[in-house]
Amino acid sequence: MRASGSDEPGPPRQAGWTPSEILRHVAESDRWYAARLSPDVSGMALPDDPAEAIRRADRAFIGVVRAWWSVWGETVVEREGEQWTVRKVLRRRTAHLREHAQQLAQWLGE
Repeated sequence: MRASGSDEPGPPRQAGWTPSEILRHVAESDRWYAARLSPDVSGMALPDDPAEAIRRADRAFIGVVRAWWSVWGETVVEREGEQWTVRKVLRRRTAHLREHAQQLAQWLGE
């Protein structure tokens, strides 16, 4: 969790992160968001290569969400004192991806 109190894992985003650091952060965050529904995912190892890490975390996230929805649907769970639903996980992850997509676009000069 960020020191600033937001629910996003890891340290606060810092200006100057390289694309590799951003990808790694997003992969770790995807794993964290998936673990809101399925805590076992938090122990999933991510490869050192940031591109492969994000692919693996994305597949895990999608798998968890699909499985959760098909079995538990709108069930609410509590993790670390906060209530989570599949919709909340999707909403938070989407906002996080959009934030870092903009950051990566700046690296590309768009």
